[in-house]
Amino acid sequence: MTEEWSRGGGLFPVTFWRRPLREMTRAIARAGFVIEQLDEPEPLAELQEVDAASYEELCRFPFFLLFRLRKQVPPAEPRGQLRPGAAR
Repeated sequence: MTEEWSRGGGLFPVTFWRRPLREMTRAIARAGFVIEQLDEPEPLAELQEVDAASYEELCRFPFFLLFRLRKQVPPAEPRGQLRPGAAR
């Protein structure tokens, strides 16, 4: 789903992917990454003064999950040893 947001006098597209957390984490692992940090940002306190209903909704149903990922590096092979099936 893509929405158009305005900021600083300009419009820009923001794309959302609505997927279960298990689907996201499986895709991350299949791509060879590990999750270092997972965060669910809270709305700014100022929003409560401007739009209390939106603030309460965002506190209960966050719009964003932020992942910090690290590419998992396969362990190095011991020197002088061949992998199974490797040519000599």
